[in-house]
Amino acid sequence: MKPNGRLVVAMPIQREQEKPLTLPTIDPVLAVGWDFLALHDKPQDFQDRIRKRTRENAQEYQQPDGGYLFPDKVLVGVGTA
Repeated sequence: MKPNGRLVVAMPIQREQEKPLTLPTIDPVLAVGWDFLALHDKPQDFQDRIRKRTRENAQEYQQPDGGYLFPDKVLVGVGTA
């Protein structure tokens, strides 16, 4: 549990019936990573490199409409206590 009371979970799902993850932007992936890995506590240059590399790595999943389609099943959730 984070000090701000938020619990962040990201885990793969291996169920055949699940749909691929579709997102209008890559921002939710970045937001979960930031909370899950406490990147907000890291130096700014490190954060900038992570943000840049994540966007670069996600380019192969970008769709013509600008959104993203990730074929690997991923469960992303944020909760508060």
